[in-house]
Amino acid sequence: MKKYLITTITTFILLLSSQLGSVHAAETKVVNFGVETTYPKYGQESVPVDSQITLDFTREIEEGSGEIYLYGKGQTLPFTKSISGDILTITPSQPLDKGTSYQVVVMNGAVVNAEKDNSPNGIGEKFVLSFSTPYIDLSQQQKPVTQQVTQPVTLPVTLQLVPETALQPAQTYTVKKEAPVTYKINATNGNYKLWTANPQLVSLQVQGDNLVIKGLSAGTTQVAIKNLLNNTKVVLNVVVQ
Repeated sequence: MKKYLITTITTFILLLSSQLGSVHAAETKVVNFGVETTYPKYGQESVPVDSQITLDFTREIEEGSGEIYLYGKGQTLPFTKSISGDILTITPSQPLDKGTSYQVVVMNGAVVNAEKDNSPNGIGEKFVLSFSTPYIDLSQQQKPVTQQVTQPVTLPVTLQLVPETALQPAQTYTVKKEAPVTYKINATNGNYKLWTANPQLVSLQVQGDNLVIKGLSAGTTQVAIKNLLNNTKVVLNVVVQ
């Protein structure tokens, strides 16, 4: 009887731990280095011939030593590139041809993580984006309203320690394992994304507009919030004691 009771209690504890782990995994958002969104989207058709190609990465980036290629009609095409924050922009040297398939190929090492937080830099062997242009020239037609609307001026992401102590980006803050710390998120319309460089050290939970940082293991990591409307970002150095 005693052996049966111990086995039953052990099974219940394992089931409860599994359920709590699932909740924790859903609340923690971790982003590795790589391409997050693109314009055009992969496989998109009827892309205007005067388009620029943009790749939005999950981290701030800088130019590396790898190669970037633009292919069309079986040959490489000339282009210029620029980097702003976490966005790589590729501008073809001349308008694209109508009714043609194109590929942008970013080789590993062409752009690298500029945030210097010891997170992975690689994007795999290469990143490939394929799209095609229409058989008629859409650049002479009226573009969709969504492309004509000017984005409103938005304030950068700010964090405020509840209730009133202001935080400064890149400073170091201490979190104790037994006492989670709460921060208030101020981001336009709640359009923001969270990540941590080491999910084994801290967990991130969002409750309304409050961010709760809970220490899991002793060590130093980074926590960041990115405003998705204007690509501003706040990075905090967190020490868990």
